[in-house]
Amino acid sequence: MELALSPQSAAVPGCLLARSPAELAWTRASPFNVGLWRRSLPPETARRFAEIAVTTPLAVEAVVDLAFPEQARCIATTIGDPLLAAFVWNDLRRLLPTFAAITGEDELVIRMHTVHDGMCEKLHADYVTVRMLCTYAGPGTQWVAPADVIRANLRRTDVPVEEANASVLRRPEALRQARAGDVLVLKGEQWPHGHGAIHRSPTIDEDSPRILLRIDAKDCRR
Repeated sequence: MELALSPQSAAVPGCLLARSPAELAWTRASPFNVGLWRRSLPPETARRFAEIAVTTPLAVEAVVDLAFPEQARCIATTIGDPLLAAFVWNDLRRLLPTFAAITGEDELVIRMHTVHDGMCEKLHADYVTVRMLCTYAGPGTQWVAPADVIRANLRRTDVPVEEANASVLRRPEALRQARAGDVLVLKGEQWPHGHGAIHRSPTIDEDSPRILLRIDAKDCRR
């Protein structure tokens, strides 16, 4: 059973919709378990990311102390293309302080990698405090607002994954999706009071892999 995606709109119920990285930091105090900074990649940047996703396998990780942000530069330079390296580095310079403001942690783990399959296609919440995701190429992460989730069905194993996913949704069209370039903040099950954001990896074609940037607190490296 293929799930239907909610249509894109200006309003995003059940989510802190930010206009900048500074506003995204408000996710910490927000009653919502999802923060979203919507943006569109410049066309040439998007084209190059899509090309790199196919031609250059990426798998780089760095532990960064916010007092020494230059430690993160290796994440950007690994990509090879100077324009993309500058774009990613500019992103990291803004997103790392934002994530640190949300977590209260100064040591962060950054990972950027190419994704060739659906990874975690089952709807779930991460067993972390909070996680930041940005897809540079390919389809973005899919998530569901809390009001649309039947949490009792999250651990179903008696049916195929798509059927189990459908049973989690109160409305067939409740599934939302980030776009390439969007920045998502997802609170996890270890956030105070729990109830982590329910999300999943999108289904992707083998010919259209993703490039995914992930930022975690140092104690959440899984």
